[in-house]
Amino acid sequence: MIVSSIHRSHEPGAPSPSRRLDAMEALSDAGIRTWVFLAPVLPGLADSPADLRALAAEARRRGASEVLVDPMNFYPAVRHRMDALIAEHRPSGLAAWRDAANRAESWRAAVSDFRP
Repeated sequence: MIVSSIHRSHEPGAPSPSRRLDAMEALSDAGIRTWVFLAPVLPGLADSPADLRALAAEARRRGASEVLVDPMNFYPAVRHRMDALIAEHRPSGLAAWRDAANRAESWRAAVSDFRP
């Protein structure tokens, strides 16, 4: 399963994606209906159809009844902050991030059309 370490800088103090999936699986095993909301989908880090399919498959394997996907919104303040975070923590994804930000509408449409 694809799990990015960028969550530590993007969501400081939040449980890792693996721990969240563990908790969801325990709830599902207890008979509680669960679902996953993948947001924001980050360009160049976890936006390929293969990555999204892998995440959705793992979530379903662990009991998610539904998987929803929400692409990144490129608001100026967010774009500036994320640009710095990606440059620091995942420089290999910076070109894809900037490309998606420069064509935000078409990138969002492509990700939004994805049906996990």
